[in-house]
Amino acid sequence: MKAKWAVILSFGAIFALVLGFKLTAFVLDFLNPYGLRKADWEIYQRNFISTGGRVIDTGNENVSHSEGQGYGLVIAVAYEDRAAFDRIWNWTQQNLQVRPADKLLAWQWKPGASPIEDENGTPLPGTDHSGAVTDTNNASDGDILVAWALIRASKVWNDYKYQQAAAQILVDLARLDLKEYDGKTILLPGTDGFWTEDGATLNPSYYIFPALDEIAAALPGTPWGKVSADGRSLIEKGAFGKWKLTPDWLFATGSELQISPKFPPDFGYNAVRVPLHIAWAQKDSPLLAPFADFWKPLLPEHMPATVNLKDDSFGPYPALPGMKAIAAYTIACASKASLTVRALPAVTKDEPYFSASLSILTKIAVRESFATK
Repeated sequence: MKAKWAVILSFGAIFALVLGFKLTAFVLDFLNPYGLRKADWEIYQRNFISTGGRVIDTGNENVSHSEGQGYGLVIAVAYEDRAAFDRIWNWTQQNLQVRPADKLLAWQWKPGASPIEDENGTPLPGTDHSGAVTDTNNASDGDILVAWALIRASKVWNDYKYQQAAAQILVDLARLDLKEYDGKTILLPGTDGFWTEDGATLNPSYYIFPALDEIAAALPGTPWGKVSADGRSLIEKGAFGKWKLTPDWLFATGSELQISPKFPPDFGYNAVRVPLHIAWAQKDSPLLAPFADFWKPLLPEHMPATVNLKDDSFGPYPALPGMKAIAAYTIACASKASLTVRALPAVTKDEPYFSASLSILTKIAVRESFATK
């Protein structure tokens, strides 16, 4: 299949030269089955990224969070859009990287909010005065996404300052959010509120395996390779329900993994990202099988957004388009089949932030899994 498309592309280029024309970017984009759609990125920027670089969660009161800034950065570097990347990174630095004692990102910023004050009554800094940070706790997935995007940007644009910024985040993340537990190095979802004497609350979707693996390669001698390996073990062990799926939240106590009692017992909006992260890092991973087996008879019409892992019941809402894209990618990888970016639907102008983010991220993963390997 790849050879066939290479012939078509080569023939098209020669044909254009013979006629004295240059193939436009649009035509090349159309002919390449692994090319990212420019229209997807245009819609994403128009709908979810402010001119100042704030990524807006339109399905959640227009808040911004470190996860969203990370998604925007990962997508921008994949499209090699440095201007957009720098806008998003500058806003992130100026408005989320405001914790006084470290380089981690405050996880949530709300429009219309008043700035939080420190113990001396001094408001937290921020250049976007249309809102403010409302919770200074970090979210480790947002920190990892931003650091990963910075490392990729350093390579794409040959600018080491991005990797230096990533390293600063990761040093503090390792110091504050990595814990040794039952012989494993675990990743806490945030610095505050997830670690007690009774055990640790964990979010499996925060183990972004392609990011962890690339971070480990870029920063040798750091713990991120072990975090990645131990995260895979966590997902293998922490499977529940009829289909042996990963819950959105886990609770580790002693050597036992349980579905967290603090959250709904669902495989849903968080854990749907787990197979995306597994496949993106290793498309032939055996860990993909339970997810593929669950989704295969349901995709596309009957796929639910959530599954209760205690009673195996489906939630009332259908899966978002971005969730269905993850399912298609997972099934292709688990089946040892191929998949092209163009086989996945385009982002629509009415698609919500979370779905559009998952859709584009899945297309980036498909391109990296199938077009270059």
